[in-house]
Amino acid sequence: MEKTILSVSVMTHPTRIYFANRILRSLGDIDAQMAVDPDPWGSNSTIRTATVAWRQISKLSTHHLVLQDDIKLTEDFIHNVKKIAERFPQHPIGFYANSSSRNGMSIRLAVMQGCNIVKAVPEYSPCLAILMPRKLAEEFVQFSSRAAKIGDADDDVMRLFLTTIEYPLLLSAPSLVEHIGHQSSVGNNFQGKRIASCFVNESPRDWFDHLNLSQINDHMIPHYSRSKLCLYKNIREEWQSNKAIGSQNHNWKELNIEHNLKILGLTPHELIHLFNIDLQTWNTDIAERIMNDFNAHQVWHFWLIGFIIGSRYLSKKVSLQNSSQKPYQYILIKKAIETITMQIFPIEQNEIASEYQYLLPFIYRAIYVGQTEMNGLINYSDCSS
Repeated sequence: MEKTILSVSVMTHPTRIYFANRILRSLGDIDAQMAVDPDPWGSNSTIRTATVAWRQISKLSTHHLVLQDDIKLTEDFIHNVKKIAERFPQHPIGFYANSSSRNGMSIRLAVMQGCNIVKAVPEYSPCLAILMPRKLAEEFVQFSSRAAKIGDADDDVMRLFLTTIEYPLLLSAPSLVEHIGHQSSVGNNFQGKRIASCFVNESPRDWFDHLNLSQINDHMIPHYSRSKLCLYKNIREEWQSNKAIGSQNHNWKELNIEHNLKILGLTPHELIHLFNIDLQTWNTDIAERIMNDFNAHQVWHFWLIGFIIGSRYLSKKVSLQNSSQKPYQYILIKKAIETITMQIFPIEQNEIASEYQYLLPFIYRAIYVGQTEMNGLINYSDCSS
């Protein structure tokens, strides 16, 4: 196995050098430098700086890691990055996915399985922290220099690059960096609070010793974001797919959840019945608050994502009330569910999403109903080493 030799670039803007320096200090003794926007007073663009960053790969490096300046790294970050790179030396690997994204949902489902790597689904490629082998890094520099003429966002250009060369992006599960929410320098504040779907600062050093690639999202994932639940399904077998290669929906389709519950072996009639029975079991004050804070359809989708997780993705052996088994995986699952809970708030209510704590017993209960009403045992064949 070839030894992984890393070089690192931290993308930044002249007004944000302070943040970039903080990350460089946290990396310790490693070949790392800043990549500063070459036209800082021009149009809002991340691809300009990304191209500079990927061009900085060291002559001795086997892999180059590009970080943005508004992140926090886990403990043992570089240690774990090298482990993953050595197991998947030819692949691009991302270490972050946003809580509201499809790939954020993929990471949640992977950790619920006990897996630690998952293949990204078609979407923008999350570029807060991304690693590529030398060959791809050099190819991306050439590609991005041309693509910059048609787009300004590095995550969209990266998506187009990877789909064009047909290299799947892999994602660590959990994320190894967290977005720390500085004011965006390229106009992304309208997206509301952006955090990882599953990030825990401390991790056991052996979590990535044996890398298990999740297959959970090869065909379909439930996607819950901004108080709406849908199914996101791979339709590659339906040859009439006409989505452009490189597009966010290439070969995938967003499906209405109520019209497609049969794909999950469920029916709306049965589930609405369970939902209403479950709502009646709640403390009246809590039920009143939930139904007053959100419209009924939002509460229904929130309960339903919990039920689907319990019935399809989380083993009956995992109790959210008992942390004695596989402690680190239990912590990850709890964190993943916390960030799902924050998604009940529409983007215009993002500033109050921190009040999600009172909703946790509600989704835990929905997960429990899913575990007990259906055969919720995980098919571990979906997780391959």
